[in-house]
Amino acid sequence: METLDRETLDRETFCADAFRDEWEGVWNALRDGVATRKSPFHTFTLATVNEEGEPDARTVILRGADETERVIACQGDIRSPKFRQIRLHSTVVAVLYSVPDKRQIRLRGSAEIRHEDTHTEARWSRMYPMSREVYRTPFAPGELLSGDSSQISDPVPLEQAYHHFATIQIKITEIDTLFLSADGHRRTRFDCSTGHPITAHRIAP
Repeated sequence: METLDRETLDRETFCADAFRDEWEGVWNALRDGVATRKSPFHTFTLATVNEEGEPDARTVILRGADETERVIACQGDIRSPKFRQIRLHSTVVAVLYSVPDKRQIRLRGSAEIRHEDTHTEARWSRMYPMSREVYRTPFAPGELLSGDSSQISDPVPLEQAYHHFATIQIKITEIDTLFLSADGHRRTRFDCSTGHPITAHRIAP
C-alpha cells in the first residue's frame, strides 16, 4: 500500500510514486471521454438499485470529470426511473471500458441530483438546440406508448422542457482500474473515501 497526498507532496515526489501514472491515466481518460465523442470512455454504464432493491443499469454519456473534486457527471430526464432510484439509494457504480486498450475503469460513489438550479441553468444554456429537443417529449422515459411511433407528435414548449432536465453528480469514493494483457493482467484500487490522503492498493485481477 502507498499513500498519495497531492496537497502535501510536491509534484516531483508525487511523480515518483508508483501509482501516480495510473491515477493520472484514469483522469486523462475521463477528461478525454467528456471532450471526444469517439473516445471509448465517452459513454459509461451507470448502475443503480431500484425500488425493489434489485440492480438496474443503463448507458449514459459522460458530461463532466473533475479531478480536483473527484466528481464525474451525466444528465438526463428527471422523470426517468434512475432519478427515483438515486433518491432512494445514492450509492452508484459507473463502469467504463476501452476495447482497444483492454482497460476497465470502475468508479463507486455517491450520486447527487441537480435540478432547476444555477448549475442546470448554466448547462441548459450551453446545450445545442437539437439536444434540448429530447426533453420536449410529454412522455416520461420508459412510459408505455400507444402505437409504434416513437416520434414526439406534440412537443411541450422549450421553457417547460427545461423542467425535465437534470444532472447527476457522482462524488467518487473508490476507483478500480483493470488492464488486460497477455503478459498478465494488472488491477489497482484507489480509496478516495476519506478525502486526503488517497490510498492505493495493487489487487488481484
